[in-house]
Amino acid sequence: MGNNDLRNISALDNHILLGFAPESNSFDLNGFHLALWNPDVTNYRDGKLILDAESLEWLVCDLAATDLPTLVFSHAPPNAYRDEDCARITALMKESD
Repeated sequence: MGNNDLRNISALDNHILLGFAPESNSFDLNGFHLALWNPDVTNYRDGKLILDAESLEWLVCDLAATDLPTLVFSHAPPNAYRDEDCARITALMKESD
């Protein structure tokens, strides 16, 4: 769920409208692991997103739990986060490659 999805309606209303919970989720499909990563995108400082530890931990655990080629889908690209968070995300992706 993106930051704009929460401007006018709540997370619960989004869940009802979409028919599924907006939390991070993953599944395997046709030999690939698909990670639908949904970190908190509402916490900003100096125009950059701040990555919360819980969201990063979910991604770390999810990537560690599979040997399949993985595609990570997320609302914001790594460079939308603070430099240190972007570096963490990028390093994690390279480690799991």
